[in-house]
Amino acid sequence: MQIKAGTTFIAIAAGDAHSLAIDSLGNLWAWGRNAAGQLGDGKSGMQNNRHTPALIKEGKTFVAVAAAGEHSLAIDSEGNLWAWGGNEYGQLGTGDATDRNTPTHIAKDKTFKHIAAGAWHSLAIDSGNNLRAWGRNNDWQLGDGTTTESSLPIQIADGTKFKAIAAGVSHNHALDLDGNLWAWGKGILGNGATSGSNIPVKIDLGETTFDFVSAGASISFVQNAYTLAIDKEGNLWAWGYNSYGQLGDGTKQTRLSPVQIQSETKFITVFAGSEHSHAVDERGNLWAWGDNSWGQLGDGTEGNNAGKLRPVQINRE
Repeated sequence: MQIKAGTTFIAIAAGDAHSLAIDSLGNLWAWGRNAAGQLGDGKSGMQNNRHTPALIKEGKTFVAVAAAGEHSLAIDSEGNLWAWGGNEYGQLGTGDATDRNTPTHIAKDKTFKHIAAGAWHSLAIDSGNNLRAWGRNNDWQLGDGTTTESSLPIQIADGTKFKAIAAGVSHNHALDLDGNLWAWGKGILGNGATSGSNIPVKIDLGETTFDFVSAGASISFVQNAYTLAIDKEGNLWAWGYNSYGQLGDGTKQTRLSPVQIQSETKFITVFAGSEHSHAVDERGNLWAWGDNSWGQLGDGTEGNNAGKLRPVQINRE
């Protein structure tokens, strides 16, 4: 169904149980669960959940949003970084572990281009293309070589400049300015191993470089982490755990290195969710694959046996 009919939108983000959107005027909207103040409307608690979009931080215009388990991030039109919601591991970047129920300006001495929200950690690329991370670090999510949490953004992979990031539950990916793929955290990173890495490591795919990457995992089943990426030619690649066919290669076989998917179709964007995946091709067609227990693929079916091992095109009724 259409949400907030009559308003046009330019960006969206989906958390565990809340959603964010930016309309064409730069206004920020939020709805869903609000237990930790993740909507940013000045309230918190389950009694303050919202079933319809609410306007957040009036007077500011925004260009990017990211949402995770119970925290939210946004970048305004001046490059300022804002954070709100749950903060038990310092994932807001405020220097403490106190929740916030309104957007709080963080890292005030810097401006930013890109953001990504993991389950309990955050990533950002600043205006100098430096990669920064903060929050939980029990599974090397921050990539600083330690397992120490940080409640303030810290620079990682110093000396390398980046253009895109993707945050999962316990694994992360980034693309440098040349389109090379980097990964860190626990789980399958795409380098042929299962051991993970506590610092960003470059994934060598020869001459293949990338324009887009998405890291997927279930908060309940971190071991099911997987990754999707689109190379500069529009080809779709996938790797990681595949117990529900979320890689789209026609199997349920775990892949330790990237494999090409749906080779005859060119894609422009892709999203790795919780054991299910979606992508948009160059003609604007929507594709889906993986788990379909609750009808999350959108193909008109649902059930334990309704999953798809390869991308299927989704048609609007």
